[in-house]
Amino acid sequence: MAVPDRFASRLGNFRRVVSWFGAREPGYAGRLRSLVPEAIVAPPVPDDDSPLTVWEHLVETLGAWDVTRPPDLHALATTERWRIAARTALMALGVDEVRPLLIAHPGAGARWKQAPTARFAQALERMAAEGGFEVVVHQGPADAEAVEALAAALGAPPKRLIEPTLTDLAGALALAQAYLGSDSGVSHLAASVGTPSVILYPPETLRQWAPWAASAVALGVGSEGDLS
Repeated sequence: MAVPDRFASRLGNFRRVVSWFGAREPGYAGRLRSLVPEAIVAPPVPDDDSPLTVWEHLVETLGAWDVTRPPDLHALATTERWRIAARTALMALGVDEVRPLLIAHPGAGARWKQAPTARFAQALERMAAEGGFEVVVHQGPADAEAVEALAAALGAPPKRLIEPTLTDLAGALALAQAYLGSDSGVSHLAASVGTPSVILYPPETLRQWAPWAASAVALGVGSEGDLS
């Protein structure tokens, strides 16, 4: 398949490109490197028998560019503009700024990856009651069902941060004192900006998808809510 001229022209503006898809597609790597000679093409996840986590694998794929795992894992910096926008959105929800903020995300990319709703609600209620947390539930474009189920389990409608931009979400997470979430991209974002996080994984994904951040605790949770 020919590469559209507009796309080829855009790629020509880059000196280096990394593609974590297309590694098993015949001819893909060659076509990409014909447009950007310094291109790395690698699978997005390690082999099943690899001891590496996904983030360790992704770093290792960049070894040709002398990229190595850093000895210290630092949080992703968020800008003041992101945090101001997030603070404005939280104020519009009536968030009590005196109380510590906990952002929760019950959704996931697949239903089987979502933590059991009852266990999730129990954890939030306990943290609100014993830790004094102000709980805000993030709801992305595909999370309405998970958030509705959580709201029903909580027995009281939680404050919802509905479909913020990615930068506003990053800013909100950076402002939070705690985060609780299922195995999702939002949970990895919370960990990456340094928010103290607890991420609930299906046991089968825990080892490979555990977050890199020291501020994040990864727990395997079975279908009945038992920790593994």
